[in-house]
Amino acid sequence: MKKLLCKLFGHQPPVYGRKGWWSPGEEYARISPNYLERDGIGREHVVVMSECPRCKEKFKLCRLHLPEKRKP
Repeated sequence: MKKLLCKLFGHQPPVYGRKGWWSPGEEYARISPNYLERDGIGREHVVVMSECPRCKEKFKLCRLHLPEKRKP
């Protein structure tokens, strides 16, 4: 049933995770080192992966631009 809900409505964000309504936003997501990329203008991108609290499947939460490294 839980996997059916995720297929119909999408995965549940980790903000509604294991602890409950009294502590929203305390769940962790992970930056996946397998998805570190550099685009045509030199900006680095990473993919943030999370686990759905409902079906326990790992899914892509978002993509991020990494901040540019400061030149000394």
